Amino acid sequence: MTKHRNTRAVAPPSRHGRSQAPPRPPRCQEHLATAGREKSASAPNPTTWEQRKLGEVASIVTGSTPPTADESNYGGGLPFVSPGDIDGNRFVDSTLTTLSEKGFSLGRFIPAKSSLFVCIGSTVGKVAQANGGVTTNQQINSLIPYQDVDPDFLYSLLEHAAPMVRAQAATQAVPIVNKSTFESLEVPLPRLEEQRYLSTLLLSLDNLITLHQREFSLPSCG
Repeated sequence: MTKHRNTRAVAPPSRHGRSQAPPRPPRCQEHLATAGREKSASAPNPTTWEQRKLGEVASIVTGSTPPTADESNYGGGLPFVSPGDIDGNRFVDSTLTTLSEKGFSLGRFIPAKSSLFVCIGSTVGKVAQANGGVTTNQQINSLIPYQDVDPDFLYSLLEHAAPMVRAQAATQAVPIVNKSTFESLEVPLPRLEEQRYLSTLLLSLDNLITLHQREFSLPSCG
């Protein structure tokens, strides 16, 4: 009976006595080259970023306060954001003051994911994002991004700009940044796909920081 040997292919030895990997077939090489091009195309390229004014990247809405003399405007559970509600967390989930449906209808509605920036008072420069539809008081300018602007990236831009805005406001007796000055503030803006790529990374980092903050704030059981 004839014995059949295992005919599995073995890479030929190199000059140094080690086996060499067989060359990749052309289709595999082409696939890797395509993947490399796609990766480099999605990577951020700051040389292509534009300088744009805030008023060109978002609709900026200054909040208002429903008449406090009418108690029926308040206490209904609908969110009414003031600077005290922006306490270091990225998203505003709840507010100290709430409005009734009547009071909420008197305010300027701000959709979820919009950025909320404090422009009046001792806490100028505090910034957050709305976690749902809200209204705000007049100390806050809300930024509702236009279609070519990622809302999460806009929030990160405002975080970066906050120290400069705070420094400008500090030169006045009552810290304030008026709306026209705020709208004219210039920020760097990449293409939308780059915005989304960067904001995904930054949002993951923010979520990790928030998780650790919650862990440290938990009461001990000892």
